[in-house]
Amino acid sequence: MANNEVILLNFWPSMFGLGLRVALAEKEVNYEYKEEDFMSGKSPLLLEMNPIHKFVPVLIHNGKPICVSLVGVH
Repeated sequence: MANNEVILLNFWPSMFGLGLRVALAEKEVNYEYKEEDFMSGKSPLLLEMNPIHKFVPVLIHNGKPICVSLVGVH
């Protein structure tokens, strides 16, 4: 992974994911957005980054997941 790479795994109706997107925009952080499609199953990346709860949003910074959206906002 590149230095300071940020990826957001989210599902569009998630208000917690929306909060993270707003925070990242306000802080002018460049990130890659990856939409999770729960109708076809959870992605391998989601299962790898959040293996216990398997929910979104997950903010991934340099390969390290942040699974609690309130922590991601700060």
